[in-house]
Amino acid sequence: MLASVRNDLVERGGTCHRIARGRTTRTTGEAPMRKTIVKCSMPGCREDAESKVAAPWNDGSNAELKTFGYACSNHCEPVLAYAQKRPKPRHLTASETVGGISAYELGQVRG
Repeated sequence: MLASVRNDLVERGGTCHRIARGRTTRTTGEAPMRKTIVKCSMPGCREDAESKVAAPWNDGSNAELKTFGYACSNHCEPVLAYAQKRPKPRHLTASETVGGISAYELGQVRG
C-alpha cells in the first residue's frame, strides 16, 4: 500500500523520502535513546505510523524536519493533504526557510 501511495505522491509532484527511526547512538558510553513507536495521526486510527509528514526547516545554522503528523500505510494521503491545507508559518526570521510538506518513510529500528 505504501508503495502505491509513494507512486501517487510522485505523480502529483509530492515526494516520499526515507528517514531512520530510533537509531542507536555511537559507542560513546551513553545509553541509546529509548525506542518509541509512533501511532498514525488520523483520528480513530491506532496503527503504527510508517510515514512522517513534515517540511524541511532551516535557520542558516540548524536544519530539521518540522512535523505536521504521522501516517500509517492506509492514511498517508489524507494526513499529507490535511497538512498541506494548514496555514503556513507567518513569523519567520530573515534567515529561516521552510520547504514543502512531504511524506517521509520511517525506517526500521536497528540494533
